[in-house]
Amino acid sequence: WTVMVFLNVDNNLERFGIYDFNEMEQIGSDANLNILVQLDRAEGYDTTNGNWTGTKRYYVTKDNTSAIASKEIMDMGEVDMGSWEEALDFFKWGADNYPAKRYLYVYWNHGAGWVKDGNESGIVKGISYDDESGNHIDSIGMKKAADGMAAHIGRKVDIVAFDACLMGGIEVSYQLKDLCKYMIFAAELTPGTGGDYKSILEYIS
Repeated sequence: WTVMVFLNVDNNLERFGIYDFNEMEQIGSDANLNILVQLDRAEGYDTTNGNWTGTKRYYVTKDNTSAIASKEIMDMGEVDMGSWEEALDFFKWGADNYPAKRYLYVYWNHGAGWVKDGNESGIVKGISYDDESGNHIDSIGMKKAADGMAAHIGRKVDIVAFDACLMGGIEVSYQLKDLCKYMIFAAELTPGTGGDYKSILEYIS
C-alpha cells in the first residue's frame, strides 16, 4: 500500500493536523506500507516543530515522540493546497516514487460538501481551504483531480477518503464514482483531530 495524506493545515486546524501526523508516526512505513504526507502549515496557530510555514513532503517513519521526526523529502516553500492541480501533483509524485499495488488518498482539511458551480457568488462549498491563498477545491476540481489520478495509474484509485466535515453526500460520490473503488467520508461534522490514523494504519499494516 501507498497511503498519501494531503494534509492542509494552512488554517486554524494546524495543531490537529500535527496531532494526526504524530498518530501516523506511531505506525510508520515499512516494507509493505508507504505513508506519505504533504503538510502545509499556517502562521500563528501552532508554534511547535520549529514553527515553520510553507509546505513540505514527508516519508513517514516510526516514532513515539510528540515531535515530527519523519524523513523530510522535499521543502516546497509556500504551495496552494486549495488547488486541485496541487492535489493531483502530490498523487503523481507519490505513485511515481513509491509505487504500490494499492493506493489510499486522503484529503485532510475543512469540508463543506458539494455545489454544482463553484463560481456562484457567495457559495464556497468544497474541501481543502487554504487561508494563505484564499482558495479551496470545489466539486468540479475534485473530479478533475480524480480523473488525473486514475489516468496516471491506468485504473481506479483503490480508496479516496475525505477526512473533513460534510463530504458524505451522494453528490460527492457521483463526482468520483467511476474513478475510485471506495470512498470514505462523513455526512456530519468530524472532530478536529480527524481520523484515528494509528488504528487505520495499524490495520493496513
